[in-house]
Amino acid sequence: MKKPSFLICIASAIALTACGSDNQVDTNPLCDDDDVIELVDEIVKDEAKSQLFEVMLKKAGKSGEITYQQAVDVAGRSAELDGVIALVNETIDQQQLIYSNISMSEQDLDQHKVWCSAGMGAEGKKPAIINYTALHTAEDVEVYVTF
Repeated sequence: MKKPSFLICIASAIALTACGSDNQVDTNPLCDDDDVIELVDEIVKDEAKSQLFEVMLKKAGKSGEITYQQAVDVAGRSAELDGVIALVNETIDQQQLIYSNISMSEQDLDQHKVWCSAGMGAEGKKPAIINYTALHTAEDVEVYVTF
């Protein structure tokens, strides 16, 4: 069975969010800050897991019966489902994504927010363009990614 291309799996138009550092910050984040890129990578991989899970269910004729997150929530109840989750996690977690041409298109100094774009992909593959915003709040860094 041929595995679907990783980039095909993340080519959706969904906004996702994650939070990071516990350090209080009162400056604008940078598009290539370690915290920001770490969160972008986490969000991208979470979305890829969801999409790969759906592709695998579709091939098994069970599309739409359960989402990846629902499957994770009930892990341990079905050996078959646990196997699919493990395969999805292993496949995506092994991906070493490279972020290139990271740039800021806009910033809001009052809100400590920046709008960024980057090329994202595996080594040797043509990068997909992703857009994301990063902002510092009183408690942490928040990142929103759109594909």
